[in-house]
Amino acid sequence: MFRQFSWSLITATFLLVGCASHADDEEMYVTASALTKVSSALEAAVYFDTPPEGLQDRELLEFATKHDPSLLEPFDNFILKANYVDRHGVVLVCDELGRKALMKDLGCTAKLDKPYWDSTEVVPCRINPPSTVNCPVTE
Repeated sequence: MFRQFSWSLITATFLLVGCASHADDEEMYVTASALTKVSSALEAAVYFDTPPEGLQDRELLEFATKHDPSLLEPFDNFILKANYVDRHGVVLVCDELGRKALMKDLGCTAKLDKPYWDSTEVVPCRINPPSTVNCPVTE
């Protein structure tokens, strides 16, 4: 009887942990989809417009999404880092305390570039230096 109860308890624990992890992954995939839209807006803004000197992070993204500020709404519970180099933008989404990066996207690519949320390594919440090596060279 005790052995059966123990197995039931262990099984229930694994099911709960597995479902909780799945919910986090699902939330991250939804956030990643929203991020690709924001990074595309940033890419267009730095390619076709001239952002004010020194603009970065949330302020740079507000500049890039001034045509549709609702693009930033999915990130209200996250810290956003953004920068650009050689007319290409990069956006980093971090946890709400700004301690670790959850995902990174370059505006020049079609899909999410770096999903960090499921990594065993803690990736710091910083873009240093802004790397756009995967972007095509612009003239």
